[in-house]
Amino acid sequence: MPYQMKNGKWRAQRMIEGKRYTHTCETRREALDWESEVKDHQEIVEVTRTATALEWLNQYLDYSLERHTRLVYRTKQRAFEIALPVIGKEFEVTRITPAHALAVMRHASKKGCADTANKCRKHLSSAWNWGIKYMGLSPINPFLQAEKFPVDQKPRRVPSESEFWQVVHRAQERDKRFILACLHTAARKSELFRLTWNDVDFERGFVLLGTRKRKGGGMEYDPVPMTSELRRILLEQKKEGLCGEHVFCHTDGTLYTKRQRLLDRLCKKCGIQRFSLHGIRHLTASILAREGVPMTQIQAILRHRRLATTEVYISRISPLENVLEGILCEGRRPDVVSDEPFLEFTHEFTHASAVTQKLQ
Repeated sequence: MPYQMKNGKWRAQRMIEGKRYTHTCETRREALDWESEVKDHQEIVEVTRTATALEWLNQYLDYSLERHTRLVYRTKQRAFEIALPVIGKEFEVTRITPAHALAVMRHASKKGCADTANKCRKHLSSAWNWGIKYMGLSPINPFLQAEKFPVDQKPRRVPSESEFWQVVHRAQERDKRFILACLHTAARKSELFRLTWNDVDFERGFVLLGTRKRKGGGMEYDPVPMTSELRRILLEQKKEGLCGEHVFCHTDGTLYTKRQRLLDRLCKKCGIQRFSLHGIRHLTASILAREGVPMTQIQAILRHRRLATTEVYISRISPLENVLEGILCEGRRPDVVSDEPFLEFTHEFTHASAVTQKLQ
């Protein structure tokens, strides 16, 4: 039975061999006709083969709205808003080529930067993969065939413990509790934003943090042990009682969506380079690694599914051991060094240079 979507269009649907197929229509009548006409998967492929780029992306956004967070949905929506003027709303989706993908990336790069172009490529590629499964699109993804634009990698900014405590001492009491909770849970900011009192177990000493950053997009919860400092923070927050069912919120009771301005302001007051809330998560991980905590325990606290993810995470933020110092600088140099090898090398180099000059 068709149903009306938020954008006013109607979605037709059919179950064939245990799989659900959908098609977006302008009116309810068209949706009913589609459901009555389509009998098998091959007919669905034929119907959707002439879908426009606009229809394809709108159907994928409907899927994204059901499966992803609001932030991810909005990110995809912005990427498609950049792509559609280049591809053309009425352009048949099956006619899209790698040349179209490259044109979209160039346009996105002009509007933003190379990273913006690569993000557009990523979201359009995901939409095409979805279309392969549900719309019968070609298994050759034109967006994956277009190469990524080169992007200069910026070093991740992880604050030192000194910088972190400077920020904490400058913060107001409610903000201080939130920042300390970031340190003591190693949580992503979205996980603390959605934390409710039902997720806090004072008796057994843990909090449940929910994340969608895993395959499938469903909310998954993991217990994180509660430190004595975190218990104190949460008890003070509960006593204040401004946030209703949620643990952290603004003073007027509205829920947090972003908190970067808070850290920007505090870092400026302290005269230190800015860092993000995610940088605090990295700080917790670096402290644990420095203290020799086993990698598997750090993995459990960071709530990574794969140990390899944690190892890469730690390698990016931990300083390399200076093995060069011990090998090259600690009494390894002899008192007398013969010049003969150097003279022999110099002679060979001079001879090679002369040959090069003749060839030129």
